[in-house]
Amino acid sequence: MSVDNNLLPTNGFKVLIGGTTEYPRLNTFAIGLTLPGISNADVSTPYRNEPGFTPSETLNYDALSMRFMCDEKMELYDELYGWMKTNTRTATHQTDDITINLLTSHNNISREVRCTNAFPTSIGSVDFDAQGADISFATFDISFRFDEFIFLD
Repeated sequence: MSVDNNLLPTNGFKVLIGGTTEYPRLNTFAIGLTLPGISNADVSTPYRNEPGFTPSETLNYDALSMRFMCDEKMELYDELYGWMKTNTRTATHQTDDITINLLTSHNNISREVRCTNAFPTSIGSVDFDAQGADISFATFDISFRFDEFIFLD
């Protein structure tokens, strides 16, 4: 068995929400993400006055957080806002899979991660500052909830 000593760079990733045509703006303007934490709670199982624990039967996933650059007309922000409004106003909820391609230092895909049945749960604020000396571009964060976190081979 060989050991791979290559380290994963944190600045190489590509996000694909749905397919290649569903959310082209989302797939283009993603500039940061945090892979969700995963936890498995312990269940207390004492025996004869001695503490003991066993793993629970469910995994708990944190929200998938992403940061996006905001385009000039705020169409990306509006698209996400529309998705959230649709899910609050209709009986059928719109979900999509989110695939994250983790890239090597040579921009090759090293691993794919999929979050199934994802939907947006919060959109962060967009900050404006008329007193800034340098031009900076607007960004905002968004959180997604999903059903399952899968490593694809």
